[in-house]
Amino acid sequence: AMEEQWKGFLRALGFKEEVVEIQKREETLYGIGIVVEYGADGTLRIADVEPFSSAFNDGTIANGDILFAIDGHGIQGLSMSEIKDLVMGRKGTMVALSLVRPGDGAGVLENVECTLERLPPRPPE
Repeated sequence: AMEEQWKGFLRALGFKEEVVEIQKREETLYGIGIVVEYGADGTLRIADVEPFSSAFNDGTIANGDILFAIDGHGIQGLSMSEIKDLVMGRKGTMVALSLVRPGDGAGVLENVECTLERLPPRPPE
């Protein structure tokens, strides 16, 4: 809906449709290749890391890690779309994730921090 409003706004300013399309394309947002899901306990877990994504190539994040902050913002109580808005951004910008890695079952948690570049997936050279 926001996009339609934006298009309407640009059209109202006299921009042609092609310009509106280019404007939209240049604002492509990129993530870091993580798939998250809420666990039964209400924690947000890494469900998957997409092959050759920024997160995959970095190697820090593992399936099952619990995400609790993005760029220092706690994510408790946020909707999936709000979380997506925090993760996604312009290509080449950085995003910092704070995660907890469940330990060996003894209740030991390991803190994991990583800063990743927002990029499209790319296989190593």
